[in-house]
Amino acid sequence: MALPANGTERLVIRLLERRDLEEVRCLHNHDETLLRLTDVWHVSETQQEAWFQAVSSSRTSRRYVGRRRADDALVGVFRLDRLDSWNRNAYVGADVVPAMRRQGYAEEMFAYFLRYLFNECGLHRVALVTMSSNTAALLLLLVTCSRDETRRDLAIRVTTNLAELAPTAGLADRFVVFDNGSTLDEHLTLVPPGTIVCRSERNLGYWSAIQWVLAHRDRLFGQPFEYLYIVESDLVHWDLVPLGVCERFLASEPRAACVRTQEFSVRWRWRFDKRWQRLPFHVLRSQIMLRNAVTDEKAWFRPAAGLEGVYLSNLHAKLPALNRLDALDRVFGELSEMASFTERDFFRLMMERHPYIGVYEGGLFCSAVSWANRDRFVTASYTDEGHLARLGYQATRAARIERAPGEISVQRVGVA
Repeated sequence: MALPANGTERLVIRLLERRDLEEVRCLHNHDETLLRLTDVWHVSETQQEAWFQAVSSSRTSRRYVGRRRADDALVGVFRLDRLDSWNRNAYVGADVVPAMRRQGYAEEMFAYFLRYLFNECGLHRVALVTMSSNTAALLLLLVTCSRDETRRDLAIRVTTNLAELAPTAGLADRFVVFDNGSTLDEHLTLVPPGTIVCRSERNLGYWSAIQWVLAHRDRLFGQPFEYLYIVESDLVHWDLVPLGVCERFLASEPRAACVRTQEFSVRWRWRFDKRWQRLPFHVLRSQIMLRNAVTDEKAWFRPAAGLEGVYLSNLHAKLPALNRLDALDRVFGELSEMASFTERDFFRLMMERHPYIGVYEGGLFCSAVSWANRDRFVTASYTDEGHLARLGYQATRAARIERAPGEISVQRVGVA
């Protein structure tokens, strides 16, 4: 199955050759490639040579490389597997070098190969299998403001936590930190390479920080996104990989505004109900109200069709969740026009666009601050507003959005 000559305007595309093997092996062994594959074992030089011998003589698999015409740099590998010439179908896939991603190369390779496979090879069907952890349309946002030692320690803990987990979910290069005038900023040295750090010299507030990122995200990353996952600086995660399942839920359920990922169990929901916090086995760190804050309806949960572990619910949307960006854009646009607003205004405006939400069973995070240890930390929920103001913090439950936030410095970590 030889290719017609030979690629796109930017790429030379040809069959894999022995001279490509070491670069292709390094691409396979890179964490951001390896953790997206079904086989997550590293490959040695000897194993790579044996694999090359097998795939070169296979009648059902092919491997092609795409190299940049300008300098012959490896851009990626295109996979053709389970080729069935009798029934005229096959499986396809591609791996792009991390430094070359978000530049349209994968789209170029797929467009080229689909034309080739359908028009030249006479295939009738090709299939692409993706992992449930695929989060290609998702942007990860952490908002921080550390102006006392308790918030500094929380920010260090949460930033370290996300730096460990973001690469496993393929989010290391789609991670933005907005820092709101921190005077204790050690946490900013802990973000992984590729993170974009946005810094304001003064504390604009939580809502204004989110609005700034919403307004500037395309320029920051040079690509569109569909979903925003917001993390507050006292929320500790144990996993980010299931965000891919949550993304698939939102893609299939237009009635849902977001997917809540706070620690929670539908079956054992009474353990998280704020009304029962004095009962044994209550989960203080993740308690919620099991009523919709806008309609006052009792919460219900229905399993999502075809997605295990996700439920459709009539609860209201929340910011620390996986949210639809188009909904956030419109809602924050309306909030920006208000002299002041409350969380309830946000809940109501989101419900007007999408009446339901999703809930991920078990959750992905809990709060490091709870009713039990609230006296050890400065928080918007539990600390006196006068004390917050003296430290330079702003309330979050009632707020306004800054229309002229001033200069925000932007730096991509690991890039001079």
